[in-house]
Amino acid sequence: MKYDAIKVGKLLTAFKQAQNRLPNLARLSEAEFLAEPDKIGSAKYQFIVAIEDRRAAFFRFKRE
Repeated sequence: MKYDAIKVGKLLTAFKQAQNRLPNLARLSEAEFLAEPDKIGSAKYQFIVAIEDRRAAFFRFKRE
């Protein structure tokens, strides 16, 4: 099975960055989190990035 190590590395880096940001948001109280729409948007974005990067890596390996 062949794969592009650079592309996979970039995907994993983006996943790890998103994964590292989510716990910071999780430490906020519910009131703090909900009071700032930017934090809600950030959580959604980081969650989507994490999912999409894992999904892309999975399908890239599956194809090759």
